[in-house]
Amino acid sequence: WLLCIANVFVYIVRIGIDNWAPLYTKEMFNFDSMQQVNTIFYFEMGALIASLTWGYISDIVGGRRALVASFCLLVTAVAVLGYRYGHTPLQINASLFCLGALIFGPQLLIGVSVVHFVPKQAVMVTNGTTGTFAYLFGDSLAKVGLAMIADPTTVGLNIFGVTLHGWNDTFFVFYAALVVGIVMLLVVAGGEEVRIRELRKTT
Repeated sequence: WLLCIANVFVYIVRIGIDNWAPLYTKEMFNFDSMQQVNTIFYFEMGALIASLTWGYISDIVGGRRALVASFCLLVTAVAVLGYRYGHTPLQINASLFCLGALIFGPQLLIGVSVVHFVPKQAVMVTNGTTGTFAYLFGDSLAKVGLAMIADPTTVGLNIFGVTLHGWNDTFFVFYAALVVGIVMLLVVAGGEEVRIRELRKTT
């Protein structure tokens, strides 16, 4: 369940950046149409790198998927700074490439990590549950919730009496999601470490 919740917050960042990068760069940096399209291209190219490398890296460190995923989210916070405060297309696109390469790591590793905590006959259901959480809650919050926050024509989104509105608050949501995701994954990493050491004792 912790991995399901972590996946929701990973998706908020992933979909929030992927979906809204063209609009963000148009409003904040006056990117033309081609430059806006390129934001998605660089983000997805980074995602391709992530899909090919992070699983292998987690194997190198002994199957510590959640630990590697939490590291990815930690470094993602740095890449978000580059995306937020960059000024040139090169800086923005480089940040987006790094974001794609980092945020898709946890998305991949959560699915791999979760199968080690359930019986073999429950693997498909468990993977389906993590995906359902991601799409039902993370994807929806990123598309609907962030739209209400980022859109200057709306009144924003009220959460626990606090109104979030504008791009600054959008980035606040990204950082809040990263913090929650990191905490969840570190808790799971502790459980993974116990499981890995127990397996070593039996082999």
